[in-house]
Amino acid sequence: MSELINLIDVRYELIAVKLSNHIITDAGCWEYQGSRSIEGYGRISVGKRTFGAHRLSYAFHSGVDPAAMFVCHKCDNPPCFNPDHLFLGTVADNAADMVAKNRQASQLGEANSNRKLDEGLVLEIVSKIKQGLSNTAIARTVPVTHHQVSLIRLGKTWHGLLQSIGYDPAEHRLKTHAR
Repeated sequence: MSELINLIDVRYELIAVKLSNHIITDAGCWEYQGSRSIEGYGRISVGKRTFGAHRLSYAFHSGVDPAAMFVCHKCDNPPCFNPDHLFLGTVADNAADMVAKNRQASQLGEANSNRKLDEGLVLEIVSKIKQGLSNTAIARTVPVTHHQVSLIRLGKTWHGLLQSIGYDPAEHRLKTHAR
């Protein structure tokens, strides 16, 4: 028997009381009303251990320890722990569910948290490209590398912005020099 299922057997009454701390939404979600993680998932302490409310609920109601598996939400509501809204899955299953429901964060343009540029700087670079300046010359005037200028010139980054201003990379390729 797994450690979690054993804990549920030993502390059944306590866990049942803790799992009763919820409201039921119009969508049928059981939203945990106690402590929550920064991501919004319910957190339940049993003895010295703390569990995600959804993970504890899954094990409590199904008798199956999720172990290394993800306990995923059909409802996409982190505080929900309704066992009818939960299913076991792998990292890949969880990612596929996210994509199927179009819940992934945009990684384009300014929505990309790792970006080095903003739209204003990209527009300034495009203006300099249209003036006929080389990547190296542009990189000397703005706080970016030659490589970043090249990616913009070739249309490999900031696609949406470049398209919205009618920038055509083919019109602004640098001529290659014979060696």
